[in-house]
Amino acid sequence: QFLLNKAITANPTLSELYGNLALVQLAKNDRRDAIKTYRKALELNPQDAIAGANLGSLYIQDKDYNKAYLSLEIPIKKGLKEMKILNNYAIASVGVGKVKEAAEIYEKLLKENPSQREVMLNYSILLIENMQKNKEGLDLLNRLKFVGAPQEARDTIKNLEIKAKAGLQ
Repeated sequence: QFLLNKAITANPTLSELYGNLALVQLAKNDRRDAIKTYRKALELNPQDAIAGANLGSLYIQDKDYNKAYLSLEIPIKKGLKEMKILNNYAIASVGVGKVKEAAEIYEKLLKENPSQREVMLNYSILLIENMQKNKEGLDLLNRLKFVGAPQEARDTIKNLEIKAKAGLQ
């Protein structure tokens, strides 16, 4: 951290240095300062896709979907196609009411990588909770269980199945 602060003093307008400093702050569990530092990086370079992606990820964790959406638009517009960024962008899209946009992202991600468990779970939540497409959601949940659902998602899957089956009645 000392060396990064020294580099920032020497090059105060280099957004990448702030992005690196934010990573160190995150490693030290200093989320609040990391968020401020990523924001500074974006203030210096509004096109810093990595800072936008990392800041958006933090906002997703905080469930601040408006800020996440705005931050994640930066790497999306720059053409970054990483699964994690697109998954977070879809989550933020749902959070700001852009359900159809999120569904399109999930469909594209699953087409490219059909066994992506986190995407399957998030898309099934979207289908059942937001779009009332219970049959499609159940089909996706069954696929997820076949691939091997993460242990921590079992309760969520069970509740989604109950809700979807009730919706099919």
